Amino acid sequence: MDGLAAEYKPLVDANLDDLLAATVRTSRITTTGEDIGPAASEVRQIATHSRDVARDSQRTINGMPEGLGKAWFAHRLASDINVDRDATRAKCAAVLRVDGIRGCGEETATGWLQQQLDRFRVAIANLSGATRDAYTRVREQTTTPEVVTIELRHNERAATKNRDGSDLPKFSGHLFSDGAGVFPADLNDWERRVVEAEIARPGFVAWYRNPASATPASLRIAYQDDEGNWASLQPDFIVVSRRADGSLGASIVDPHGDYLADARAKLQALASFAELFEAAFVRVESVAKLDDGSLRILDLTDPAARAEVFGFSGGKVTALYQSEPSRPYV
Repeated sequence: MDGLAAEYKPLVDANLDDLLAATVRTSRITTTGEDIGPAASEVRQIATHSRDVARDSQRTINGMPEGLGKAWFAHRLASDINVDRDATRAKCAAVLRVDGIRGCGEETATGWLQQQLDRFRVAIANLSGATRDAYTRVREQTTTPEVVTIELRHNERAATKNRDGSDLPKFSGHLFSDGAGVFPADLNDWERRVVEAEIARPGFVAWYRNPASATPASLRIAYQDDEGNWASLQPDFIVVSRRADGSLGASIVDPHGDYLADARAKLQALASFAELFEAAFVRVESVAKLDDGSLRILDLTDPAARAEVFGFSGGKVTALYQSEPSRPYV
């Protein structure tokens, strides 16, 4: 921050002048309401009241994320025992008001954090419980998405009845199952068709209902919405199968509704994820139900399908499932 203050000195000085002084203009208006403008002598500079300077400066300092403003203000006060507290507060606020300063601070913090997480990667991996969760929360606060490990629970609690009090259907093969080897799940018609089709496939081993909320136990895919804000997509199902060589492989199978406002952003995020990590998965498939009731997929490990998704600018993504790269879900 000290370096940025020096680098942006002209902008800092202009912001400081703006904090410490106000321009007062006196306008003249005729009796009929016509504005005849100020005279040259009626424009003057006056000093901002010290209380207003202190209030506005502190508001800027407090508004910086993660306590950055407060920490830097404290650093500047500690650098000289004879420092003028009010003048230092105003100077800090003038720096923090420079466009791009916040981004520079976040970029520096993210870089430092990534270095520390890499340095202590093995030690963190050996932690457990709340201590490890604390490191996970820190990693997730970075300004860019970070690769984290899914932390499956040792036990899973699941509802056995729906809102009407009726028993939920039970499915075999879930990663978490009761003593009878089944798992209750509240699925809609086409989600149920997907689960039943996956269970029936040769080589099927298990499936996992990915939690809908962004928790350490869920597979989360970061994406940016139309306003540029980061959000998280949780695909519905992860399916484990046995390959021909006997090894286990995971597939993402995501029934994708087109009725959500961010449906396109989520689908493009899944395509980007598939592009980055396709080697780690057997399949990455997005499934949609068409108006005639049929299910079709986009295999996002296919470059042609990804290109179609990335180039799509329409409103309703169902059209993608009727495009050339799509296929029936069988």
